[in-house]
Amino acid sequence: ASIDNIKTQYPHLAYTHMEVLNLRVYVKKPKDFELALDVCSSRYPNVPSIAICADVCRPCLLVEIECLVRYW
Repeated sequence: ASIDNIKTQYPHLAYTHMEVLNLRVYVKKPKDFELALDVCSSRYPNVPSIAICADVCRPCLLVEIECLVRYW
């Protein structure tokens, strides 16, 4: 998951708390809309999410997720 990747890439960040405030999910194919939102809601059940059908930045990606996170 993206959050796990951030923690791996930046282990020197010694935040004790992290709160995901919202998710923006870009889905390339409309048929994958529901699955993408289901995955996000199962991982972050209380976080507002919005899905947008859009071309993502790299051709090999089917889904791209942006999130707003608060650390303290």
